[in-house]
This record gives sequence, structure tokens and C-alpha cells, in this order.
Amino acid sequence: MSESQITSGGGTQERCAPRKDTSDYKHLGTANGWREDPEEVIQCRATKGCYPQAIQRHGRCFHRYACHRYKVTWDVDSSD
Repeated sequence: MSESQITSGGGTQERCAPRKDTSDYKHLGTANGWREDPEEVIQCRATKGCYPQAIQRHGRCFHRYACHRYKVTWDVDSSD
């Protein structure tokens, strides 16, 4: 069974897509500092079947997200 699959009730289900190399993606900075969402993020959220995927976690509050269709990454800091 591949790393991207889990078993449930005797069957196999997709969990999430395997991680992709994002080193060539445009990094948009930290979302907490944005006055407005960047165009790439707006397009990602508006495109059917396209969604941001959390790809890295640094501690409990700091996450890096990626949109593989628009080849962008950004960070979110959910601490107070």
C-alpha cells in the first residue's frame, strides 16, 4: 500500500496527494501580513477541485500551505 493510501473498512481510500517539491514555487510570505489576498490565492480558492494543501508544520501554530496548480506557497501563523 502506498503512503498516500489508508485502509478503512477493508477497502482503500486516498488520504492526500504525496508531497511535491515546492522549491521552484513563488513564496507569498505570511498571510497574517497581507492587506488583501494575492491573486494566486484568490484563483486557487475559486477554482473547482483546487484547494490549498498544508505541506509543512513548524510547531503548533506555524504552517506552510501550497497550491500546486498555481505553484505558490505561503505561511500562516495562528498564534496570538
